[in-house]
Amino acid sequence: MKRVLITSTMLLTIALETVSAQTETRQLSIDTKSLGIEISPTLSGIFFEDINQSLDGGICAQMIQNNSFQAYNVPDGPANEFCNGDVNTQWGKLRAEMGHPAPFNLKYLGVGNENQGKEFWERFDIIYKAVKAKYPDIIIISTAGAREAGREFDNNYAEIDEKYPDTYVDEHYYKGDDWFLSQGNRYAPGSQRGSQGLTYDRSRPTRVFVGEFANNRTNNAYCSTIAEAAYWLSLERNSDMVVMAAYAPLFCKKGYNKWGSNLIWFDNRGLWRTTNYYYQQLFSLGGNRALKYQDVLNGSQVDETVYTSPTIDTKTGTIYLKFVNAEAKDKSITIDLNSDDSYTAEIEYMTSHDTSIKNQGDQNYYSNHPDVPADFSYAEAITPKKESIGTVRKSFTFSMPENSVGVLRLRK
Repeated sequence: MKRVLITSTMLLTIALETVSAQTETRQLSIDTKSLGIEISPTLSGIFFEDINQSLDGGICAQMIQNNSFQAYNVPDGPANEFCNGDVNTQWGKLRAEMGHPAPFNLKYLGVGNENQGKEFWERFDIIYKAVKAKYPDIIIISTAGAREAGREFDNNYAEIDEKYPDTYVDEHYYKGDDWFLSQGNRYAPGSQRGSQGLTYDRSRPTRVFVGEFANNRTNNAYCSTIAEAAYWLSLERNSDMVVMAAYAPLFCKKGYNKWGSNLIWFDNRGLWRTTNYYYQQLFSLGGNRALKYQDVLNGSQVDETVYTSPTIDTKTGTIYLKFVNAEAKDKSITIDLNSDDSYTAEIEYMTSHDTSIKNQGDQNYYSNHPDVPADFSYAEAITPKKESIGTVRKSFTFSMPENSVGVLRLRK
């Protein structure tokens, strides 16, 4: 029998070749001088929670007592006056007495939640006209219904197009991984809206508030974060149309869940932030202007499993590249900058080979559950981590780990 002597040098060579084979190289150009749309400052930081009748979004036209407005002076409603009235009004005076003499500057008023039909729109019209007559600067939020498409969606948009084009339209959808990963162009210029042959037309004043969205099929498993985050990047790239977006719901107490997706789970003694929470946190900060979007290339082919959104802070010059690598492969990304400036680069990201992990664990077990397992913990399995890349200029390479969600920051 022949014996083969394997040296440490041979082992190192094999290891390096294995790493090289596992890490694939990609290219991405960032045009630092090609400014795009202004990023909506209200896109991030809005979350939706179902508490009592908050689902009604402010005023629900079908929940007014007896479907009648005879007992209500809609434009002089105490909520509007309390928020925006001066101190000489009844409710503005009360606000001042409570310690806040300056108006709260209420900007938005939601009328309805997933409503449809003739009766709703008749009552919507009454509220819309009354509010606009006294508070013309308040933006009314209308509703597209309970689905991302279909008859209700089309009919509601037809009403809005004809009579209420200056509203923000509340769109809701709870979908699965495949839907979120495939909808990157939903709000892109020229993309079809519904089935009536119309588009999300920037020349009209109508804008979109994605008032409820989540992947509700996987119970906050990490795979849902990858899909949602990829979709969220398309909202940022099109935030000249989508001005606000809200994950829903926000909270759920373990053992009392009614919904499969919740941003934060808790019990009487602690809480678990989901990876859905962490990608929202990672993406909440960025530039105020978009940079020209360019595909990530694998040679001459587009890598359709890498999603990005490049922005720049025009005051500081900081560049943000938010990204999702939706493939179980590490990728070495070569960035080409059309700039002679030097930047301090860092990356903050989440990654996991196992995409079924849930930070909250089993939603049915909480601290005082009679059958709570011995390994019960408030530890979160997947959280963001930071890595310094150092000083970069013109062209550099960084590692985009498998199944990763993160942001590359380049600071001058």
